[in-house]
Amino acid sequence: MQQHILTLRIAYEQDVVLARQRAVVIADGLGFDRQDTSRIATAVSELARNAFRHAGGGSVRFAADHRHLLIEVNDQGPGFSRSPDAPPPPAGNPQSRGRGLTGVRRIMDLFELTTGRDGTRILVGKALPAGQNAPAPGLIQDLVRRLCQQHPQSPYEEIQRQNQELLTAMASLRQKQQELEQLNRELTDTNRGIVALSRELEEKADHLQQVNRLQAQFISHLSHEFRTPLNAILGLAQLLLDGADGELNHEQRKQLGYIHLAAKNLADMVNDLLDLARIEAGKMTLRVTPCSAGQLLSTLRGMLKPTLNEKQRQVELVVEDVSDDFPLLETDGGKLAQILRNLVSNALKFTERGEVRVRATYDRWLDQVSFQVVDTGIGIALEDRERIFEEYTQIDHRLQEQVKGTGLGLPLSRKLARALGGDLTVESTPGRGSCFTLHIPRRLQKLSDREAP
Repeated sequence: MQQHILTLRIAYEQDVVLARQRAVVIADGLGFDRQDTSRIATAVSELARNAFRHAGGGSVRFAADHRHLLIEVNDQGPGFSRSPDAPPPPAGNPQSRGRGLTGVRRIMDLFELTTGRDGTRILVGKALPAGQNAPAPGLIQDLVRRLCQQHPQSPYEEIQRQNQELLTAMASLRQKQQELEQLNRELTDTNRGIVALSRELEEKADHLQQVNRLQAQFISHLSHEFRTPLNAILGLAQLLLDGADGELNHEQRKQLGYIHLAAKNLADMVNDLLDLARIEAGKMTLRVTPCSAGQLLSTLRGMLKPTLNEKQRQVELVVEDVSDDFPLLETDGGKLAQILRNLVSNALKFTERGEVRVRATYDRWLDQVSFQVVDTGIGIALEDRERIFEEYTQIDHRLQEQVKGTGLGLPLSRKLARALGGDLTVESTPGRGSCFTLHIPRRLQKLSDREAP
């Protein structure tokens, strides 16, 4: 429902000025801010001027509903011969009526145009300020009273007031421009900082890559230098144990056994370091050939069972046989065997009683083979399940002091698993045991040698 506020007749040039003045008072009374008040006054002035110049006069009606301040301008002129959305003709052209309607449409929220031979009706509206409902009847009455008491200003006074509005608008624009320039300067400084930081990060990344390369080279060279004397120690110790220099008494055989075992452990550590260095340098070569999972597990059982010491003989090593229709694997059998040896050796070290069970399964849908090593050992806490795959990391436990290690077995095993196109995961419960699962594709991409990722 509309509430009528005021209707003005447009018959003289001064009426156009008066319509603008009344629009300012009404907009201010309804709570519009200065910017919207200026827009409303500009729209009313443009519509009233069009009605006066091209139709000889008309009327301007102000009203309000629950959502908008409404201004309706009517005249009895010849109407429009073109759409007000069309590009305006040059000033002075006989068809130049409505040149300002496009601008009015832009600055107002509501615009309706009805035109014909009998005249033109234009309805425009501006949404009421946010949070304001329909004006109360008392507010409209006070507004009408103010309009009746106000004396019209002369055109000269109106021009002065418009000039003041223009100066205020220009000052506001200048301030916003200064704020925008300041923001642009801050953004420029920020961009410079980001570029500098990015350059610094790139330099640090290059430096870290260089350090990693040097570290890998150092470990590789050192490992090669260690291998020659270690192989000599292993060979000589084995010759003495085999009686090449005569029979040995019990104590001599015992001491030589310690020497052989220590040299073998050191050789295994050197081999692990060398493999890690090759993986880090991207120079590890995979030799993909057909291999049997059953044969791998049988060899694993034959290698590890005789090595169990007296303490570990309380632990049973169970290697389950695979089914006869288990498919052949096309992968690097040496790397796969190395992973399984590491997992089973680790399980035997940290299992005091019970069993270590090894099994293999095949998923036909995924064409994927899984090897599981399940033990009844000390288990691994949840927060440590990823740490055990970090190089040189060992979990604090009383058994750790009894079974010396380097913390390289599991990290190397996971990297080898990923080099084979799979992954190594663990599930564990402290005090009850762990289950390490190795997933690899049954067949790698091709059967020829390829560089590991």
